[in-house]
Amino acid sequence: MKRVLLLANGPGELWCWARPMIPALGERGFNVSLRLLPCQYASGNEKDIANNLVGGGVDPPMSVFAALAGKKGIGYDAILQLGGDLLFGLAFSARNRAPLFCYTYGPKPLLKRCDGVFSAFEGTCQFGGAVRDKLLIVGDLGADALAMDSGEFRWTTGRSPRIVLFPGSRRVIRSAALPFIRDLAARIKERLPLSEIVIAISPFSEPGEEEKWRSLGLRAVASPTGSILRGADLAVTQPGTNTLE
Repeated sequence: MKRVLLLANGPGELWCWARPMIPALGERGFNVSLRLLPCQYASGNEKDIANNLVGGGVDPPMSVFAALAGKKGIGYDAILQLGGDLLFGLAFSARNRAPLFCYTYGPKPLLKRCDGVFSAFEGTCQFGGAVRDKLLIVGDLGADALAMDSGEFRWTTGRSPRIVLFPGSRRVIRSAALPFIRDLAARIKERLPLSEIVIAISPFSEPGEEEKWRSLGLRAVASPTGSILRGADLAVTQPGTNTLE
């Protein structure tokens, strides 16, 4: 059985790229391992989420340096990097003498050093010639992740438009955004009295955090994002992959 090492860094890459990729590779007969990379935008809960995705055995992000410097363990037949500095992927590729593949939404440093590059959309990726020859358009993993979110979210009958607000996956940003989102929701209600506003709490947030939002009169839910968005009219998020959905 071929062994594939997935490298992922932040919340968006882990939840929206690695999450659908892990079962897809498993269904095709690959033995999949997952390793976290250091990320300045991490939520701090990546290790717990990652262990749930692969059934345990995932080390914390900073352990990557010891893994690269220590004795060689189990080898891999391929490395697939989903976000983060490609220096890590190149190092694991060299250590295992295995090809390096990268999934990305757009150009990034060192892409030309990869053996293959996967991307979501032809129109959004203006790659240089050296990369274009290795490029394969495979579709949007973010959409695949949303399709995994089963269940039906219950919106209030008769309310319209249905609006979803995303406070993000980082605790510090959510705390800073809370008063802004509270005021924004109030202004929306003033102009659109029949609207319904839902705060989509990130799966990387702490258990019970939605209660803090509810105490301010907001409808905060930790339901799967895909189930919420299927009935929504508008979604408002912030820049970055921490709300890649």
